[in-house]
Amino acid sequence: MTKEREITYSELKESYLFMQNFVRIFVDESDKINLKTKIVADLQLWGDDNYWLLVRLQDEHNINFDNFDYSKHFEDETPTLLGCFLGLILFPLYIIKGLFFLFFRIISKRLADKFITMITPKSNKKDLTFGDLIASYLEKEFILKENINYTITKKHLPNHQNGTD
Repeated sequence: MTKEREITYSELKESYLFMQNFVRIFVDESDKINLKTKIVADLQLWGDDNYWLLVRLQDEHNINFDNFDYSKHFEDETPTLLGCFLGLILFPLYIIKGLFFLFFRIISKRLADKFITMITPKSNKKDLTFGDLIASYLEKEFILKENINYTITKKHLPNHQNGTD
């Protein structure tokens, strides 16, 4: 079910700019963000980075994330025995991957980002978007942007005609 809410343009704009500045703490390219920007895929906030972004948002701005299931949206970075074993075997490939990344990074950050996106395994997780963060900030609880419709309203100003309010 989609929730409906009226909001003023200034409230929506202030929330957008606030969240853009907040995300800037974690990534330096927040000026290229739009409502569909994905936290992991586009901003490259993996594991602890996306975790701490949400924790700071919750702690500093009193947003309730009780109904947020981290495992539905982000990959778990907890190492497993098999993962550690595979990591040791694949370590030389990680070094080569890192060298390629550095090479592409020297040439172009955009090219480096495309390289990382190309070699990163696809996930079945539903990546959060910048719009989801704004909606959660406005609602003071976790909510996906797709589950709420905002209607922009004019702020009612007092009527100063005839000296009455």
